Amino acid sequence: MARPASFWLNKIFEEKTSLANLSQFTPSNNTFRNMLARMNNLSRVAYWELFCWPIAVCAAALDEVFELFKLDLEALVTKSRFGGELSYINSAKEFQYGYNLEFDPVTLAWKYPVVDLASRVVGYASLEEQDNVLTLKVARFYNNDIQELDWQQLQSFIVYMGRVKPKGIALNIISIPADKMQLEYEIVFDPLVLTNSGELIGTPGVFPARQAIEDYLTAVNEGFKGAYDNDKAIDFIQKAKGVLHAYHINSVGRDHTGSTTTSFDQSYQSKAGYMKLDSDFPLDTTLVYTPGNV
Repeated sequence: MARPASFWLNKIFEEKTSLANLSQFTPSNNTFRNMLARMNNLSRVAYWELFCWPIAVCAAALDEVFELFKLDLEALVTKSRFGGELSYINSAKEFQYGYNLEFDPVTLAWKYPVVDLASRVVGYASLEEQDNVLTLKVARFYNNDIQELDWQQLQSFIVYMGRVKPKGIALNIISIPADKMQLEYEIVFDPLVLTNSGELIGTPGVFPARQAIEDYLTAVNEGFKGAYDNDKAIDFIQKAKGVLHAYHINSVGRDHTGSTTTSFDQSYQSKAGYMKLDSDFPLDTTLVYTPGNV
C-alpha cells in the first residue's frame, strides 16, 4: 500500500534528527503534525521545513507509481497462461472436445486454431496443491446437472492438459461423480406458516427448509471448491419462510463409491469438488420438524 506524503515527511525529519551536523536547524524534534499545527496557528515555519514538503510529496507520488506497477504485474501474472490457480482453471475451461491443438512458434504455446464455444465441455474446475502435486478437479454441466466427464472426454482432456501445462509440473486430474450428502437438521417452525411436514400452508407443494438446503448446495457447487459448512447451511435454512430456528443433528459425506464415509459436525471437503443429496437419505426423511412459539 502506497504511503502518504506525511509518512515521508516524518522520515525526513527523523533522518535530520539523527544527523548532528544538522542540529542547528530548529525545531530539532519535528513531525508532520507539529508542522501543520504551527502553520495553522500562523506561527513561523522554518524554510527548511517547507523545502522538505515538496520532496515528501514527490516521494509519495513515486511510492504510488510503484504500487500501481505492482498491481499491474500481479494482474498480469494472474491472467498469464500459468501464473496461478486461475490460469489452470481457465485452461481447463478452454478445452474443446474433438479439436486438435496446434503449436504456435511465436508464443511457443499450444492452442486451438479456431474457437468453438459449443465444443467446450468443462464447466467447473478447481485446483488444489498438496505435497508439490497439483490436483485439477473438473466437471461438466449436462442435462441440467453437474456431472463428471465421460470416459472419452476425460481421456482427451488429460492429453490436452498434458500439452498446455508447463513441462515438469505434476498434475493429477480428477473427474468423478458427486459426493453424496446425508443431512439431518431439526427445524423449529412457525405453525401459522408451515405444516408439521414443513410445507407452506398457503402454497402447497413448497417446502422452504428443504429448498434452502438445496439452494446452499447449489451455491457451494457453483464455486466448485467442494466444502460444505453446517453453520452456513443453517444460515440459509433460518432465512427460509416459516423457519424460526434450525439445529444440526447429524451430517455424513460419502464419496461416489461409498467406500469413504465421513461424519462431521462443522464442515466436509468433497472428493469430487461438488456434492449432491444422497438419494438413500432424502430430506423429507432426515429433517425433524418441531413447532415453535412465535
